[in-house]
Amino acid sequence: MNRQDFFRQRLLTLGTLIARESPLAVSEKGGSPVEIVAVTKAASEEDVLALAPIGMALAENRWEQLVSRQRLVREAGFAPPFHFIGALQRRSTRDKGVPVSLVGTVDRPEILPVLDQLALSRGVVQNILIEVDLTGIPGRSGVSRENLPFLLSALSGTRALHLKGILVMGVPPSPTGDLSETREIFRQGREIFDWLLGQWPGITTLSMGMSGDFLEAVRSGSTQVRLGTILFQEGDIR
Repeated sequence: MNRQDFFRQRLLTLGTLIARESPLAVSEKGGSPVEIVAVTKAASEEDVLALAPIGMALAENRWEQLVSRQRLVREAGFAPPFHFIGALQRRSTRDKGVPVSLVGTVDRPEILPVLDQLALSRGVVQNILIEVDLTGIPGRSGVSRENLPFLLSALSGTRALHLKGILVMGVPPSPTGDLSETREIFRQGREIFDWLLGQWPGITTLSMGMSGDFLEAVRSGSTQVRLGTILFQEGDIR
């Protein structure tokens, strides 16, 4: 089995598992109600090229590598959507950033003009997610629940940014593997998403869940999971 066949089978298995666990309705087209995004920041170029024809979104956390991999797949004749999921710094975003399918880590008003100007200069609308921090861990990126309305107010003054939803991250499991704290964070994330639907009609994306906690996120109503290790590793999915 080559790597592309491996990924297709892996995604089929993951999609079936997610569809079984998700409370979201399956679309008329069938399949999983939750989008799987491939986190390719640690993947080889060979694996990126194997994923590119599948058409799923590929997520990178550094602008330099994202641009390099856009070029890699484009030269191979493919154009998968790319997401940026790294920390947004004003200087690096201004100097090295490019419009992408989705910027998933908007967390403060100061970054909005940079993204807005970048999109305006390229004549595009930039889709974004607001990253909300519900962990209370010092140094974590993300806007607090209390400050979210202020960030939304600042976003309403931009011209080329389009809010698609929010991104929420859990916390590492306890030494015993307990994910109860993350489950509570994801519950609150869904609560905020539902509130935001009433304030900002048209949002569609609640991005919660990574390789170690994606099922907890799916059960909480996540509409998008970002998977790295569990997508690329060999062996059975547990």
